[in-house]
Amino acid sequence: MLRVIIDREFRTLLFSRANIISIAVAVAIFLGAGVVGRFLLNDADTPEVTKFAVTTQTAPLEPLLREQGVEVENVGETTPEEVFAREDAPDAVIGGTAEVPHVYTNSRGAPSSQYVEITKAATVGSLLRQSNISPDIQSKLLAAESLSSTDLTEKAAFADTNFFGVAAGVIGASIILFVTMSGVNGIPVRVVEEKSSRVVEIILTTVKPSTLLLGKVLGVGGAVLVTNLTYIVGALAAVYISGIMPSLGLITEVGIWPILLNILIWVVFGYFIMAAFAGGIASMVSRQEDLSGPLSALIFAALIPFYAAVFGLQSSIDATWYKVLSFVPGFSQYFMPIRFGANQSGWSEQLIAYALAGLAVILLSRLGAVIYERSILRIGERVKLSQIFRKAA
Repeated sequence: MLRVIIDREFRTLLFSRANIISIAVAVAIFLGAGVVGRFLLNDADTPEVTKFAVTTQTAPLEPLLREQGVEVENVGETTPEEVFAREDAPDAVIGGTAEVPHVYTNSRGAPSSQYVEITKAATVGSLLRQSNISPDIQSKLLAAESLSSTDLTEKAAFADTNFFGVAAGVIGASIILFVTMSGVNGIPVRVVEEKSSRVVEIILTTVKPSTLLLGKVLGVGGAVLVTNLTYIVGALAAVYISGIMPSLGLITEVGIWPILLNILIWVVFGYFIMAAFAGGIASMVSRQEDLSGPLSALIFAALIPFYAAVFGLQSSIDATWYKVLSFVPGFSQYFMPIRFGANQSGWSEQLIAYALAGLAVILLSRLGAVIYERSILRIGERVKLSQIFRKAA
């Protein structure tokens, strides 16, 4: 009987007209965005060659400019003003002498500071070669021209983490929220529909209330999972079409497979933490218009941990409160994927959080089942929690 209930709930939600239309529209938007993105990115990816002009006096800099990927034209004794008057004018003209050059620009293209740095590197290289310094020393001196620094503050340490991992963690938390919200909306609506039409009275003559609720949780969960997988496949297809991710090999190169596995596990936990409890809460009302109150509370219970995880990411990912909440069921499904993606948590911590989340699933499912069993047949009245627990006692 459980299989029949699961199949009915799965088909009812997955093949509903609203769900099919939403899937078709979303996939069409994804694919359309991918096609548009391909054209835009192709235009943006066309490399713009930097063009310089050198005079007779600065001609010795030409080979060093070409080594930096610059296209160079020798204009002889032509003045910079005359060069820029041409339709095919270069980005910059190097006047003065090879030892003390001067950069002329016409305020188009890259900032003039970039052209100055290119010219500076060419000038330094030219002077070093004239000084008969060994090539090894020349390369070291040129490298010293572009010194870098490393900031060891917490924010800087966060910036040095795996960008793809952090992005995957945030996207994963968003997917978990979406799946949870879909379940929180789908299960209560189905429960109240059956209760208001009194169909549930007939169904419960052949099956236990807990079995009926379990079938709804699994059936709706399967439909939600298939729907979201379709969205993800559509989004990945759009990314592939646009050329942002030319192949799945990129995922392997950035080492993101463990993060994706972790996200998938938390999707399951995130859904089941809320699902059965949502069904139990929904059974306390008999009309769809009375469902808004309990539904709003469940939605806020999902949104608050998600926003805390995302907005606390950059400034507080190493903070004690962030670490503690990442082990609390209801919060962990959003905090842990982000911490794992940011290399702030290993598999040992994840396993502990899995165990706590599994315990929460058992307790909340049992609580939801008790509420459901003691409320589902009370038609026409809004059942209070005090009545349920008084009866249970």
